[in-house]
Amino acid sequence: MIKKSYKQEVAEKHKAILYAIYHLGKGIMWRSQLSKYMAHFQRMSEPQLSKALTELTAADIIHIHNYLNRRIIRLKKFGVYFLTGAAREETPSISFSSSKAIHSAYVNSILLHTLQEQEDPTTLEAFVKATQKNSTLLSKQKNTHHILLNLMQKAPYKYNWHLLNSHYNMLEAVKNIASAKLHGLELSTVPQVDNEFDLNSMQARNVYIGKWHFCEREDDLHNKILLHGPTVYILDINRKYRYVKKLDNLMTEIRNYLQQILGYPAGLLIRYKLIVEDAHTEAYYHTSEKFEKLLEHHYLDEIEILNLNIVDEVFGGAIILK
Repeated sequence: MIKKSYKQEVAEKHKAILYAIYHLGKGIMWRSQLSKYMAHFQRMSEPQLSKALTELTAADIIHIHNYLNRRIIRLKKFGVYFLTGAAREETPSISFSSSKAIHSAYVNSILLHTLQEQEDPTTLEAFVKATQKNSTLLSKQKNTHHILLNLMQKAPYKYNWHLLNSHYNMLEAVKNIASAKLHGLELSTVPQVDNEFDLNSMQARNVYIGKWHFCEREDDLHNKILLHGPTVYILDINRKYRYVKKLDNLMTEIRNYLQQILGYPAGLLIRYKLIVEDAHTEAYYHTSEKFEKLLEHHYLDEIEILNLNIVDEVFGGAIILK
């Protein structure tokens, strides 16, 4: 039986590791990606990380899964309530599944990519908080609508803030209904909600809002116009969007939805980034006639195939189909 005081001591010593796994991986993280975070934020070497993980495992704070000859770290219950301050009996356990592992690999590949592009130095805590505030990449299920709050006071949306506010309230009602069901509660009044395409639908399809962009450009007549909109990450897990019609429909739904809640503002520029796992998949899209036609169809948007080399960097060369 491991003493709680010893667990507390080990957890305090390696708090940064636990913090990264919990917040950036939602409790599950590939060791290769954790290594990059710790090297960047903590200047931690591989031998130092190995020693820390050995101590955390021995203290029963983490569990290391061997999956496809790669190591994936899962935070155990003590690690969760150590970080959250919640009571043990109120802390749910984090379960391991291949789908969670794959999702974590894709999301953290995006986050590590954005981290490499940042010019200003930042801390681990600041990086997590900024990502939570300005994107939906770390959002819990049915809790992505905080992104709308960030826009209500920004031009050109502040003049139509009521549209954003009404849609925010609708999605807040969806979250409350889901939370009530989870805890076996009944709401005295059930709010009316719109079940059509929304931010929750996007998250269910592995689509995430990244940082919003605002920039001034000149048109052909040298008039200044404001270009604005989100970076939208589409995770091509299982290469599902090789059926280009599905990708086309999704991007059309996203643009229609954003125009609806933002009030059809001029200059809406969506920067789509289709996240693919290897060079083979990237080449498929670049040589696809159907994909070329899709680019012509979505001429108002920017579309980039972003190969983060997940197969080699994270999966160790294995092609994973969940």
